[in-house]
Amino acid sequence: MFRELAAEHTFVRYDERGNGLSDWNVPEISFPAFLEDLETVVDHLGLTGFPLLGLSQGCAVSIEYAVRHPDKVSALILIGGYAAGWRIGLLQEECEQREVVLTLTRHG
Repeated sequence: MFRELAAEHTFVRYDERGNGLSDWNVPEISFPAFLEDLETVVDHLGLTGFPLLGLSQGCAVSIEYAVRHPDKVSALILIGGYAAGWRIGLLQEECEQREVVLTLTRHG
């Protein structure tokens, strides 16, 4: 999907703090910190009038960014987001499996 989006458009992708190639040893992982990171990326690149794509937990951050900066966001594309958290509606077994992954991640 990213390759297709980048074929005819400028496509900027970054890893949220604590994810992927971003620094994993950070003082804070929170919604306000994720929002501040997005604001920093946009400001650093001088972006205006751009469509904003939010995936999974990035949907909530994208929505908040668009609310705070409606002059910068021309469109909002949301894929796989959730309003109440991933635990809502999961079968007990699926929830336990995800909890195990979170615990392993916390412990490195």
